[in-house]
Amino acid sequence: AEAQVPAARTLALQANWAPALNAGMYFALGDFDRVLSLQAAPEFRSTALRAMNRNEEAIAVARKRFAAAPEDRNAAEGMLTTLSLAGRSNDVLKLYRERWGDLTAMDAYFFNAETSGPFVAIASAFREQGQQQLLAEILTLLRKRLDFQREQGYASGAFRMTEARYHVLTGERTAALKALTQAIDLGVREPLLGQNPAFAELKDDPAFKAQGARMKKLINIERAKLKMGPLP
Repeated sequence: AEAQVPAARTLALQANWAPALNAGMYFALGDFDRVLSLQAAPEFRSTALRAMNRNEEAIAVARKRFAAAPEDRNAAEGMLTTLSLAGRSNDVLKLYRERWGDLTAMDAYFFNAETSGPFVAIASAFREQGQQQLLAEILTLLRKRLDFQREQGYASGAFRMTEARYHVLTGERTAALKALTQAIDLGVREPLLGQNPAFAELKDDPAFKAQGARMKKLINIERAKLKMGPLP
């Protein structure tokens, strides 16, 4: 909530990164209509549309962005993430095979990328499709990336959230819940937590539900400061 005023000033300055900054803030607040009003932030627009169950529009936005810049790793991640959140595991794997072909090529493509989101999206699709060998291979690759990042000092909430997704995919529920708790403690606010396919196996877990409720409560505290109604 405190970021709202200085973030709005960046829009007035017409900084090219200002729409994405504001979109990220309003997405964390669950204000998806406001995100859509920031036309220059397609990475958040597609996720906001998905949050509003406008899946086809969300995919269209992500696909247009990716088609315009096929070598842009952020656009590639956005395409994979949008398809994953929309439950299109077949399309996730189709894109993976057409664009990279195998894990070696994909790892090289995302080598310098800080995010591990694409690997989580594809791993979730492998799990849903029952492709256990490929799932094991990508999880090994993801673990190496996470270990390397930890050695380099990564300790943010976003990093812990990725670790939580990794642990769910490997069946380590206790470790997953611990990482999720730490991610929330470090400031992660994810209104769509329960819809992420990486957490599918935890959706009925009481401890996971409790963390989801805590997340929503913290988001609602910020919304109240801005005189916004609570999330449903």
